[in-house]
Amino acid sequence: MIRLLYLFLAFGADTNEETNEDVECITPLILACQCSYLRNQFNIVKCLLENDAKPNQSVANNPQHHHQHIPFRTPLVAYIKHAQERRLDMRIIRLLIGYGARISFSRGRDSVLRFLRRFQSNPHLIELLCDAAYCFHPSYIAECRELDEKTKEEIYRRATTPRTLKTIARKQIRAYIFDSPMKIRIDRAIQTLDLPDFLRRYLLFENV
Repeated sequence: MIRLLYLFLAFGADTNEETNEDVECITPLILACQCSYLRNQFNIVKCLLENDAKPNQSVANNPQHHHQHIPFRTPLVAYIKHAQERRLDMRIIRLLIGYGARISFSRGRDSVLRFLRRFQSNPHLIELLCDAAYCFHPSYIAECRELDEKTKEEIYRRATTPRTLKTIARKQIRAYIFDSPMKIRIDRAIQTLDLPDFLRRYLLFENV
């Protein structure tokens, strides 16, 4: 599969092309993320991101897909939604976040809240998602019926507790790059910063 992907890319395949199906309309990255039993899934997702696949693209209602009524989730949310508990790869989560995937604990296509039920026993995942989230909606968290009280309390605590200075700094630097009119890919922009390697890895949410 990975060799076939390299072949398509060599012939100019668009990593952000939307399928032209009325029933199921998705992008290559969303498809790679939601196929939980895909061999070499990490390498395929990595290859797509390295070739400019957009980590926040999702297919919404538009004239080309007039029968598409329900917007697809973002690639990261699609991955969490379809991942099997024993096959959840934290490397893929970190990779998507590092390339700029947006996460919220609110309403919207980038909200992970409703899809965490099977992973409530994974504190590392909850911690990572909370650290990377740009938005919390405390009342929505409190009303969520998909999670047990312990998990909701932990997420709610993180939503209402001031973050550490280094977490705030990481969020602000990434937000500045993300909102920059130059539209530089976030991983490329961070690699150009005059910082020690361990700080660049921290900004990219790599496991440091």
